[in-house]
Amino acid sequence: METVELAYIEMVATMITRNTMHQNQRIAAIKELEAKENIVVPSTFSRELRKREVSHVVFNSQKETKMLPVNE
Repeated sequence: METVELAYIEMVATMITRNTMHQNQRIAAIKELEAKENIVVPSTFSRELRKREVSHVVFNSQKETKMLPVNE
């Protein structure tokens, strides 16, 4: 395998691992909110509490870029 392919596989493996960690953190936060507030998250989470300013934003880690809403 070429070095570029190996680097790509390594990057994807890292991203999948990080995504799994973030999913587990979200699940724990949801369970905590449901236990404390007696609500089912996210279906009954108050729309007023949602962070609309980031709900449809793509974050880009490249240099010299800015955050743009998905629909632009």
